[in-house]
Amino acid sequence: MLERGGIYLVDFGKRYHSNLGKRRPAVILSSQSYLDIVSQLEFPSILVLPLTTRCVDNPGNLLRVYLPPRDHLEKPSEIIVNWSCSVDAKNLDMKTGKLTVLSREELKELEEKFALYCGISGETRS
Repeated sequence: MLERGGIYLVDFGKRYHSNLGKRRPAVILSSQSYLDIVSQLEFPSILVLPLTTRCVDNPGNLLRVYLPPRDHLEKPSEIIVNWSCSVDAKNLDMKTGKLTVLSREELKELEEKFALYCGISGETRS
């Protein structure tokens, strides 16, 4: 079963222009209620944010969330907030399964940075 905040291997296909390309870990950001029904949809796409092992030494970076190695995530990595994309559910490697899951704090940091990146806030403009 897919889990929000879970990190899975995702096949991003062939690298082409701004397409990410290759197979890499990505964190699922789709809501859990959506993930619970995604297999019933005609076009089951899932919102993911890819990881990179090319970490930058900038703890205040608004577009990255650092993840130390753990479970089946073998190298220090960073979630790249502005690389968000939707992928077909079949592109997730379910045979390998979940590599790890974000902690509550990591998920909160990711949600805050993603909301900032997307211009989403609790405030409305008049």
